[in-house]
Amino acid sequence: MKEQAAGGYARRLAEHGFVTLAFDIARLYHRTPRARHPRAAEELTWNSVDRIAGFDAFHALELLAPRPLLMIVGREAVTSWMSVAAFQRVTGPKELFWIDDATHVGLYDRDEHVTPAVAKLAAFFRQQ
Repeated sequence: MKEQAAGGYARRLAEHGFVTLAFDIARLYHRTPRARHPRAAEELTWNSVDRIAGFDAFHALELLAPRPLLMIVGREAVTSWMSVAAFQRVTGPKELFWIDDATHVGLYDRDEHVTPAVAKLAAFFRQQ
């Protein structure tokens, strides 16, 4: 329970044996002054839970080939397993680029994580 258990529901669910997701840290991040938008929803609506649970980001991965793929992943991101799983399923030219000490939301706007990500992206697109 790294970044996903910042507080609230995730911690209490984990105490009862449930697997917790990254919603808590994302919710907290989006309420910070650096991320907050005045029209942003304050909470997850119940009619969106089924859409989230039923979403399959992996079903069309084979459509990426033969396009080159670069995935930039934070080593401390609770979501990194998704990147690894997708990377393993994709065929064609691909690269998985890890950023040390970065969480999922840390890759949004923390200079120490964004700077190497942008440098890698620039090099990747120059090669294409």
